[in-house]
Parts: sequence; structure tokens; C-alpha cells
Amino acid sequence: EKQANNDGNNVSVYAGELNIHTRKERKLALAWDKTRGFVNRQFEYTSDVLHGTNAICQQGGVFRAKIRFSGKDLSHAFWLTGTHQLPHINICVSDGKSIEVGTHWATKFEKKYTSTKVTGLNVADYYIYSLEWTPKELIWYINNVEVFRTTDGIPAEPLFPMLNSFISSKQKGGEGVMQVDWVEV
Repeated sequence: EKQANNDGNNVSVYAGELNIHTRKERKLALAWDKTRGFVNRQFEYTSDVLHGTNAICQQGGVFRAKIRFSGKDLSHAFWLTGTHQLPHINICVSDGKSIEVGTHWATKFEKKYTSTKVTGLNVADYYIYSLEWTPKELIWYINNVEVFRTTDGIPAEPLFPMLNSFISSKQKGGEGVMQVDWVEV
């Protein structure tokens, strides 16, 4: 990713809304290098990530949040993860043009991902993004309208919610804000 997480300095609450800001500003921060481990690297952008590790961690149930996104050439996400890289469920990921929902998991032999993209939404407007996680299926909703369903990749362990903004290696980079009115689990 092309941004440094900024130790909570890019998070604010204003008028009851949580804001995660992505800003164009230089920051020296630790980054993972496959051959050298963690090394200092200069980043051109900063953002932040919030997680529910110590507050909420559960297997199954309903996860939802009322969120809107702004900015170009960056992404925002509401997702679930556990103590390992996989499984990982994207409740919603916005690249400014579409919303992607889906689940990542691993079998004994390979990593897998199933997802769908929802287009035609103005992501600058508030929407309620939801995931219903049962023992047999995962069901995604936007404003209570089902957008995707799968019986593949259902986690067998508790996961916790994450909120973050980021710039992927494929994106040019830009400034923006993820605004969260509320989260419900």
C-alpha cells in the first residue's frame, strides 16, 4: 500500500461522525519488505485503520455500518479479520467508482476469493452496508437490499471488524475521507 498509517492522527469525530482522513503528507514509517523484514520507508500519504480486536470478536451474526466515502485514487473498507491473514470478509470496499463485497479464505492447497461489484451508487451518499453471517452462508446487503450471497468460504473462527482507508499499489494516490455514522454488531 502507498500510505503510512498515522497512529490515530488521521482519525477524528465531528458532529457524531467518525472520520478517517487520507492526506497527502510525507511520513517515514515501518513497512514490510519480503527479504529484509520491517524497514523504514518514506510514504507520500497518510491514513489510519481502526479495529475492534479488544472490543468485538465473534463468529457469525450481523455486522452493519452507515458509511459514505469521498476522494479519488484511494480506497475505503469495512471488513472482518481474525488473528491470521485469512479468512477475511469484505463487507464493503469502495474505490470511488464501485462497491466490492466478498470473502477471502484458504484451503489446504490454495487461497480463494469470491465477490461481486456493485456499480451505479453515489458512494458520497450514506448507505448501510451489512453482512449476515450464518453457519451455512454469507449474505451482503446495501440498504437492506441483498447484493451477494455465498456458501463458500464461511469462516470457522471469530472475526473482528476493521475500518480503514488505503491506497493500493495500483492506485495513483489521493486525498479523501471515510465517514462512519454508526457501526452495529
